[in-house]
Amino acid sequence: MNLATFRITLVLGLVLTAYSPTLLSQSFSESAIEEIFVVGARLPRSTSEVVGKIDVISHQKLTTELATNLSDVTRYTPGVSVTTADTRFGETEFSIRGLGGNRVATLIDGVPVPDQFDVGSFANAGQDFLVTDAVSRIEILRGPASTLFGSDALGGVVAIVTRDPEEYLQEGNTHLGGSALYSGRDNSHRITGTAAFSGDAGPGELAGVLRLSRKDGHEVNRSAIDDNDRRDRTQESLQGKLKYTLPSGNLLRLNFTAFDEEVDTDVESVLGYGRKFRNTTDLVGADSKERYATSAGYEFSGDSRWFDQGRFNLYWQQVEVDQRTTEYRNRLNPPILNQRDFTYDTKAYGAILDLESSFSMANTDHRIGWGVSVQRARISEQRDGVTTNLQTGASSKVILGETFPVKDFPKSTVDGVSLYVHDEISIGDFTLIPGLRYESYDLDANADFIYITDNPNIDIVDISESSLSPKLGLLWDVRSDTQLYMQYAHGFRAPPFEDVNIGFDIPLFNYRAIPNPSLDAETSDGIELGARFQGNSYRAAIAVFGVEYDDLIQTRVNLGRQPGTGTLLFQSRNVDEARVYGAEINVNADLGRWVEGVSFDASASWVRGKDRSNDEPLNTIDPLELVAALTWQPHERTRLAFVTTAVASQNRVDDSSSDIVQTDGFAVFDMTASYTTASGIRVDAGVFNLFDKTYWRWSSVRNRTVDDPMLNHLSAPERYA
Repeated sequence: MNLATFRITLVLGLVLTAYSPTLLSQSFSESAIEEIFVVGARLPRSTSEVVGKIDVISHQKLTTELATNLSDVTRYTPGVSVTTADTRFGETEFSIRGLGGNRVATLIDGVPVPDQFDVGSFANAGQDFLVTDAVSRIEILRGPASTLFGSDALGGVVAIVTRDPEEYLQEGNTHLGGSALYSGRDNSHRITGTAAFSGDAGPGELAGVLRLSRKDGHEVNRSAIDDNDRRDRTQESLQGKLKYTLPSGNLLRLNFTAFDEEVDTDVESVLGYGRKFRNTTDLVGADSKERYATSAGYEFSGDSRWFDQGRFNLYWQQVEVDQRTTEYRNRLNPPILNQRDFTYDTKAYGAILDLESSFSMANTDHRIGWGVSVQRARISEQRDGVTTNLQTGASSKVILGETFPVKDFPKSTVDGVSLYVHDEISIGDFTLIPGLRYESYDLDANADFIYITDNPNIDIVDISESSLSPKLGLLWDVRSDTQLYMQYAHGFRAPPFEDVNIGFDIPLFNYRAIPNPSLDAETSDGIELGARFQGNSYRAAIAVFGVEYDDLIQTRVNLGRQPGTGTLLFQSRNVDEARVYGAEINVNADLGRWVEGVSFDASASWVRGKDRSNDEPLNTIDPLELVAALTWQPHERTRLAFVTTAVASQNRVDDSSSDIVQTDGFAVFDMTASYTTASGIRVDAGVFNLFDKTYWRWSSVRNRTVDDPMLNHLSAPERYA
């Protein structure tokens, strides 16, 4: 798809958005159901009360779009993407407006998901713990959100909320059901069983739900290649919720989840490539990932002098990653067998209190949200290995000059304490929303014998940082169907443990990563302007934003060769200044006045980013994207939709240090359908990449060189159903 065609398509979307209030309706529908958000103010708010761009992906949407993985969730959400590591480790983390790298806070039922961490080609602990059929909704808050969600939310928030018992109990007090899904994307199938109940229990009412799910899948069927790297994946999950409603209306909650994933891979695409895999003849991975989490909460309301409503949550979480690699190097004389083991373990617990108060004073109405959170996380990592001479059977713990076991960072304990307050001040048609968060961040690094042995000349450091993160929003109800808003937000992110104290050394290749105890905290200052229009048959929104980042941390920057030794050094560094700016647009229109049951949806995202220290583009920025959908739903039981995704080419890359790949523009077409029988059985089906287009998503291949053998193996999926 050439740029001229893409611009014409985008202009049509912009024109429709600009004129939709005139074409479709002039009145605001009193019966319109507004979406309710939590990420906008930590406690529930409707669309019209929120300043900033927020996306809500509902369970209904995930079902009709047949989403089975992270990239499916954001498939039709321009400006939000999922980073892909390679064919072995797959999808790892979310990126919002081009900012990822653990700068997007990801929560599952309010529990923060641990940071993604990778080192080398044999170790990658990602953030993919999503079980899509368990999701009630996913809320995505774009842009700096440190005032409400702290240090991890420099780029935004992805809040995943799983389904409550009442979502299953449509009729009666019990529910027993299940679902099955097949996807040709990776020849996977998923089976889910659910039981839910509600009823009187003493003075209150008790409700609960228990879900069991299993998914088995294989390698993705890529559009650019037939012989894909083998990848067998089994995922099992158990999720439960209990809710006890007291006579007062206050609510007690208990959530628990267990997630287990096993992945076996045969990575043939890199065999014989480059210095690292030149002599490799077989490379097999056996990886496991487990997540256990539980939380207990109390939601309350009352006529207290200090608050009108609030909630208190306690949570605990443990994530364990174990990745084993078997590598045969039969081209060597003598041939050898290398066996590696990578473990990454995170234990975290914390408490969060959110309160809300409202009062009137001097002709103004105030709605104050305030709260406190405390959390602690303990993170440890280790790599081990053994090499075996296949002729003699002799073994050694030295591989490529590294003597195993090794640790790439010392055991780290991270403590955080935060206090926040924000006030929604209503003055006639205006709402002024100032907010402020104080956060303290303490990193305590504890070097054990293994780390000291591997890094004898490195001094580890502890870090203690604190910050004030202000924000200021203004909302103007211009008229009943039009709102304008503007927002300033300051972001803060303390230097992560893996950047401060990282250290590894591969003597055979003369590579070394060194820590940087002088890293400064990342900060940002962002402004967003937006407009929202809503009538009885349309909704439209546009947002324009710009963010200045100071001291943005780039992980393991290539510093070049060390004088004298010739060692190639890597170190995490601060970028003096970076800038990200862009525009986003959404329109939803009911075309029923012309064709019964037909609706139109479109969204587009245009983002630019620049490293202002060298005037080069930021390679994390996704290209211009437009998604348009036409849906026909003559009644509740039948639905048919056609979706077009158009993406511009990516030729704005920083290739100053290497020949970075660029991606062509493309347009793909999908079709989905739903039908519910009279007995309540629902069937959803879809065909994706309808015309079998070969293309690449930038988030899957960015920063890869043009001669990378993995490129074809990371192309988008071929046509599948």
